[in-house]
Amino acid sequence: MTFLLVLQILLFLSLDKCQDFQEIELGINNVNLTTEGNLIANLYQVILNSTNEPPAIRVSVDSLAATIKYPFTMTVVRGKTVHNVALPRIQSHQGKEFQYWFASDTLCDEDRSAEQLSQPVQISIASSLPSLFNLRVKSVNNFIIGNKTFKSKGSPSEPRYYMYTFPDDVDKVDIRVTSPSEICGKIVARRVNCPLFDASGLLEQSETFFYQSFTTFAGFSLKKSVIGRQFHLAFTVHPDETLCGTPDNFFDIPNNPARIKLAVISVTPVKDNLWLPLFPILLYSISMSTVIMLTYLKYKWLDRRENNEPNILDGTDSEGNVLVDKIWLFDKPSMIVSHKEYQKLKLVKDSKYFNFLFFQIFGSILPSLTTLFDKQKTSNNLNFCYLNFLCSLEFLCFKSFNSMTSASSLAVIGVLNLIIVFREKIFSFKIPRLPTTHGLQQRDAPKVVCFLGLVSMGILWTITNNCPHRTTIHLDMYTSSWIFYAAFMWIYSKRHGVRKWQQFFIIAVSSIYGCLTLAENMFNVNSVSRWVVKILFSLTAISSTVYFCYQYFYERPSGLQGNQWITPPFESPQLYLSDANGIYNPLRSKVVLIVLLICLSVVCAILPLLTSESASNSAIICLGRGQIGIYLVYYAVQKCRFERQSFTLFYKICCTLIFIVFMLMECLNRYLANFMLTYNVLLTPAKSRQLNMDCVLPGIDLNDLRHYSCAVDCFLFICLMDFIDSNIKDVPKKHIFVF
Repeated sequence: MTFLLVLQILLFLSLDKCQDFQEIELGINNVNLTTEGNLIANLYQVILNSTNEPPAIRVSVDSLAATIKYPFTMTVVRGKTVHNVALPRIQSHQGKEFQYWFASDTLCDEDRSAEQLSQPVQISIASSLPSLFNLRVKSVNNFIIGNKTFKSKGSPSEPRYYMYTFPDDVDKVDIRVTSPSEICGKIVARRVNCPLFDASGLLEQSETFFYQSFTTFAGFSLKKSVIGRQFHLAFTVHPDETLCGTPDNFFDIPNNPARIKLAVISVTPVKDNLWLPLFPILLYSISMSTVIMLTYLKYKWLDRRENNEPNILDGTDSEGNVLVDKIWLFDKPSMIVSHKEYQKLKLVKDSKYFNFLFFQIFGSILPSLTTLFDKQKTSNNLNFCYLNFLCSLEFLCFKSFNSMTSASSLAVIGVLNLIIVFREKIFSFKIPRLPTTHGLQQRDAPKVVCFLGLVSMGILWTITNNCPHRTTIHLDMYTSSWIFYAAFMWIYSKRHGVRKWQQFFIIAVSSIYGCLTLAENMFNVNSVSRWVVKILFSLTAISSTVYFCYQYFYERPSGLQGNQWITPPFESPQLYLSDANGIYNPLRSKVVLIVLLICLSVVCAILPLLTSESASNSAIICLGRGQIGIYLVYYAVQKCRFERQSFTLFYKICCTLIFIVFMLMECLNRYLANFMLTYNVLLTPAKSRQLNMDCVLPGIDLNDLRHYSCAVDCFLFICLMDFIDSNIKDVPKKHIFVF
């Protein structure tokens, strides 16, 4: 076909100038024209008005008789501009070939002088066999983009492009494209350089260009210093939906086989507002100042109640001033185990848990830094970064300064609370931490693991929010699972103590979830592989929950011997001499929590298996948050059941307020995450941009508010955990229930 095009050009140039051209009018559709065959050229000419020359010329042609073996060729000459078209027009897309028997191209004039634009349009058409065709030459009056919005229609074989020139006082423009149709299209901005499209209607590559795939919305900003004083804005339609995903409106495609797409395009000059970045900084400063003040007050409160014990060196075993309900359960014949039997004589060093930081640095933080280099390699591909293009604040070298600022708030929460935990070493004072006979034994090690997770998540979010992409979703799932299970173990360790299996449990489960998410979202897995990943997730979710429940009910307290504790299933009872104190038993109400946790894990394990579209990462989030919520509510109900006599009015007011605000913030966070997303990396880039929203405040979008609500939510959870057991600081450990 290339040979035929070259031959056609040579024939056209060799024709005697005196040869007659058939005159056709501009804008008139010439139907039922015929070629003679044998590559004999039909010559046509359109004389333009030299006093009012059109800014650009578009030539449309169609011929149903064209075949690959016997093609239909057209050469268009306008002064120095030469353009070729061959039918059928063959386009390659994502490994597939598509054929079209019609084409509509706009001539790309490198020379924009008045002399060039007034030149007549000369057309040579030939085919191997006699063919019937239609021909139209029209003026593109809106070719020069102004400040007004304009409409454009295109299809895969009918690309459209326009030209914009920066005014002298404009350095930046916002490009916005909307469409009522969900047919997959592409918008391309390229420095002025001809030709723009090849003979098949595909875009010619250039050194300086930017592009986005879109369905109903596309938008980005361009600077004169990057794109040049003039640029072409091309609008094309993809042959299929491979790059954009299945449309929500399934009738949009069958009812439009030609894939004609309407687009509304605007190019708006904007001025960089140097004050706009101050709004995210101001909101960040106010939020973090409030958190720092509340953290300081909590720090002073904790210093007055170290170990939850008013007299920490008091070794007496007196009953204290506060009693709890149902103390008789600790006596024979029930022998319910108390917190005293779970108290370890050897305290865990909190600094030892900084070893967990190794897993966070090499498991999430360092891998996320690679996205910065990936973004540089694909800087012209505006599909790579999943941004809210309607409210992304470009500042310094950052693509989304507002999102990065709000995302770092979670790291600040973690750092501030780590300072509280290690305040003794930081501020060079030491409070004795000896096992006491009253209140819960202080155990900060689980808190350290949880706070390290918050710091890592804050750093990870700060890095990835500059250019969100699905390549880091497994890192997000890994760190999120870490935080969920660290918080879960924090609740567990308050009454049960700290054991080594908890460390390995957090590392193992979060790592498995991260790997499964990587396999599901990063690799091009087929349907069978995807089902294997989902089955592995289901097995992990159920088995990890069952293992925790087993440990929760049957783990022997550190203060008891084997003959003093119930025999776990699958283990044969050991022979001991009879013990005078009898055998201790766990609370029977623990079975309620076990049933709830297992039911939740089964539901979350089954959900991804029900439909092929369901992703395991959603089930991971649901499982992690659900387990924490169930355990926290169960913990509060058990406190009301067994310790309500120890509740003071101040305790009731504080716990109720913290719990209510915590639940409200959690609901707000879930609402923003599920129903008000401004982008979604699990979708295609085009589908994700359909979620883009305008700023709710100057330089602040709903995604930023979600970051702040998440940080506040975590802070309230920490305050609740630190305060929830302050009511039993005077209760002897032997009368504290373990649930």
